[in-house]
Amino acid sequence: MKIKSMLKAGLAASALAISSASAVSAAEIVVYTNWVIEETEAFEAAFEAEHPDIDVVFFRAPIEELFTTIDLEVQTGQLRADVIIFGDTTRATALAESGILGPLELSEEAKAAIDDSLLDPNGIIAPYMLQPVVVQYNTNAVPDDIELDSWNDLLDDRFKGRVALGDPRVTGMVHPALWTLTSYLFEEDGFGWPFVEKLAAQQPRLATGHRGIRDLVALGEVSIAIQTVDNAVESVAQGEPTNYYYPVEGTPVLYQSIGVVAGSGEPEAARTFALWMVGPEGQRLVNAEIGALPVRGDVPIEKGETIDEMRKRANVVVMGPELTQEVRQEQAVKFYDYR
Repeated sequence: MKIKSMLKAGLAASALAISSASAVSAAEIVVYTNWVIEETEAFEAAFEAEHPDIDVVFFRAPIEELFTTIDLEVQTGQLRADVIIFGDTTRATALAESGILGPLELSEEAKAAIDDSLLDPNGIIAPYMLQPVVVQYNTNAVPDDIELDSWNDLLDDRFKGRVALGDPRVTGMVHPALWTLTSYLFEEDGFGWPFVEKLAAQQPRLATGHRGIRDLVALGEVSIAIQTVDNAVESVAQGEPTNYYYPVEGTPVLYQSIGVVAGSGEPEAARTFALWMVGPEGQRLVNAEIGALPVRGDVPIEKGETIDEMRKRANVVVMGPELTQEVRQEQAVKFYDYR
């Protein structure tokens, strides 16, 4: 399969390196994402098999670096993306409101398959993925007779110095957990920022990404960690000595969005790709290749559990617009006050 992943060559310059083993298609679109290369290759192959007249080029970077790049390119009027796959809906909404993103009207069939609460009333952005945040643990480090099901398990004395979570300064997906622990759950129930203070006393290891956290848990370098469900599911599927659970008090589920850049040179091709992502095949791959949950209720899942199945064991907290950039920055600063 041809590989056309764009790698970060310089943040300020946004230099993009592209490799291609085939002739340029009639329409070429650039898609910005934080997916890993194996995921971009799978989506590229599936989409181009259905749309051979559209050539998809992926530009990959960690989520915070990706948005730094987007901000710089917007400021200079040189945004190179045709499609942006967002790690959170808040940033998608901000770009939509600033006019950077153009219309992306879903079909009635797609709207009927997606919960109304996830749909953009302005028809600019579209939800494409649900990403639960879970607690992952190394099965060799947890005795069989111990049942883990709570956020409080992170505070267990046996795990001191053996806890991991994403660094909130650079890792976007740790913020749903921090928001749930400090803003959704009550201080009188043992949560709020006093919980984070206790978590800091556990001397947690901070990681720059959740794939790295998966490796730390699988290798036994840490025993327990705050993790995204896609990495937790894939770890189990690969036979690594790990498992995961949904914290009963509140399991955050962040819905993520996709948008088309208003100034795209290939607007129809860009919309075709974005709408395909919300279609049955794109949604199937969200689960099969990424390990996250599709937003469509009519797409069966191969990995993990549906939201309804999760609700049988935990309080599910679906979020999106609550996590503004200001909230993330405040959480990162306050988190480091306890470090």
